[in-house]
Amino acid sequence: MFAWQFGLGTHPRPGSFLPAMLMVAAFTVFGLGLLGAAQRTIPPLRRRLRARRYRHRRLLASAQAEERCRLTMDELCPFGWRADITVRSGPADPTAEEPGAEGMRVSLEWTARGPAADPTPRQIWAPSVTAAFEAMLADRITEETLAQIELQALSEGAEWPES
Repeated sequence: MFAWQFGLGTHPRPGSFLPAMLMVAAFTVFGLGLLGAAQRTIPPLRRRLRARRYRHRRLLASAQAEERCRLTMDELCPFGWRADITVRSGPADPTAEEPGAEGMRVSLEWTARGPAADPTPRQIWAPSVTAAFEAMLADRITEETLAQIELQALSEGAEWPES
């Protein structure tokens, strides 16, 4: 169309085929250059966008998990609870008494408050803050379940050993 508008492709004129072919070749080279540039720039941009999306989703999921753990702990400990979180930048504390504590970077020490709560602080080692909160929640749920089993056994008349 472009060549026809400027009279480069009309057949009655002799020698008019060469300029049209040169324009086609020039556009082909230009298009191949654009294609090569796109192939070099688009994949790294896609990788960066995917990494950014993944990081955002991971942080959002972590924040939601922590919030769920906090709300559940508030329900399980009606008189309140307290947690101290220590995050280590290097390897975990080699003096940790918990088996398998190597590679654990987060130490969470927590206590439940209230008249019937055990004032002894419990310490949990985990690779991340979210994992530490989830381990604390699992520990508290286990404690609550054992207390319910003990109350059920006492209500049925069984003698429960004092600890």
